[in-house]
Amino acid sequence: MKKILCLMLALFCVASVAVVGVSAAEDTTIYFEVPADWENYSSVYCHIWAYGGDSLAAWQSKKEKCTEVETGLYSYDISKVGGLEEGAYYGVIFSVDIGLQTYDTLMSTDCYGDTLYSDGTLYENPQDSSKTAVAAFWKNQDPAKYGPVLQITSIGNVIGTCLPPGATAESVFEGFLTDWLDSAREYSGKDDQAIIDDTAKALGLTNDQVTALISASGLVVDWTASEEILPTEAPTEAPTEAPTVAPTEPAVDDGFAMFDFDAEELEDRKIKVGDTLTVELHLDAPDKIEDIQGYITYNAEYLKVLSAATPNIYGAIVNTGEAGTIYFNATEVNNGMDFATTPGTVIEVEFEVLDAANGQTILTPQWVIEEMTQFNGESFFTNSEKVNDEVYVDMLWILPVYEDATQPTTLDSAVTPDPVTKPVSTDVTGGTGAPEAGDKDVPPTGANIAVFAVLAVVAMAGAAVVVLRKKVNG
Repeated sequence: MKKILCLMLALFCVASVAVVGVSAAEDTTIYFEVPADWENYSSVYCHIWAYGGDSLAAWQSKKEKCTEVETGLYSYDISKVGGLEEGAYYGVIFSVDIGLQTYDTLMSTDCYGDTLYSDGTLYENPQDSSKTAVAAFWKNQDPAKYGPVLQITSIGNVIGTCLPPGATAESVFEGFLTDWLDSAREYSGKDDQAIIDDTAKALGLTNDQVTALISASGLVVDWTASEEILPTEAPTEAPTEAPTVAPTEPAVDDGFAMFDFDAEELEDRKIKVGDTLTVELHLDAPDKIEDIQGYITYNAEYLKVLSAATPNIYGAIVNTGEAGTIYFNATEVNNGMDFATTPGTVIEVEFEVLDAANGQTILTPQWVIEEMTQFNGESFFTNSEKVNDEVYVDMLWILPVYEDATQPTTLDSAVTPDPVTKPVSTDVTGGTGAPEAGDKDVPPTGANIAVFAVLAVVAMAGAAVVVLRKKVNG
């Protein structure tokens, strides 16, 4: 009996060590909020691949299946496929069993415990512009570092929010010239000048950089550098001005800041630091549109972009990489984008009021549509000038309400502001990369092995007891 007890004690000690190893391991779980319009699915999957390398498990295999935490929220423990290597970059896609999936999102071990969500932004498939995927963003990560991966699509649109590992704006543009320029020429409906200007502008490149990259590619391109589109050299930082003397007493001492609206009825509207403001750009056009390019400018000192979505445009770009400017554009050459029968939102942006001194005026964000063409090719807008008077573009504001507020909570400005000079970004944020196809499941490692070890030890202990008892009872 002493031998039996000693053996059992030894076995359970081993088991307890394995359990301690599991409990002390790093939490390798990530979460996903399923978009509200994904309906009638039964299973959610998480596909992860080493960026530029192999998948950790086969697509929608048993090892990729997620666990429902609550309605619409799912978790996935990456230890099921071995965990992530510290300091390495990975791509992740969440999908469901009815054919819907998120766009390629960049992550690392920094994203453990974080949640991916969709703000409604749709990106076109980089290889097939007729297909789209839902952009997903980490709730607690800088989208310029971890988020939808930046690349140029087959028809010349820049999509995403963060550059792939080791990539630069120049290398992304260089890859587009060699891989997709011919496709963009055939399917985008643009000439070389427009294709290159649009992509270079979204990437924040200069005329000198574009000229050098075209020359290095060896391609014959019908493009001419223009100071009106791109700067010749990257702008240098302006010298810091001496700070102005602040008033001894703030103009307002109740925590409110003033918001300078274009419309007189809202010119005295007050908001607080930390408030959320939403602006929607609405479009009403007499015919389907084939192409649209534009941007919204805002004061980045006082406003921070929380989300930007394009609910009614397919293959759209929402590039918030340059503080103070949000670019958007889309091309749909197959069916056009219909704002004729159903006027709707082109882009919706949610801002947070950051740090404003009491009484500080925060300027209203302004919009500019640079180019917009009908499905038949005629222009609605050209060079930021309105060509067709039947096109209407309005801004709708959704503002917080306070007890002493006398102004309406929404405003349809119905005013087309004069075009503003568009700043060109020298800092790129945007991106994507396609996962490598993987058809082999990865053997369980890490915490899974520890769990399996516990079960095996317990089973061995039970078997040993049975055998020894039989021997003793002889």
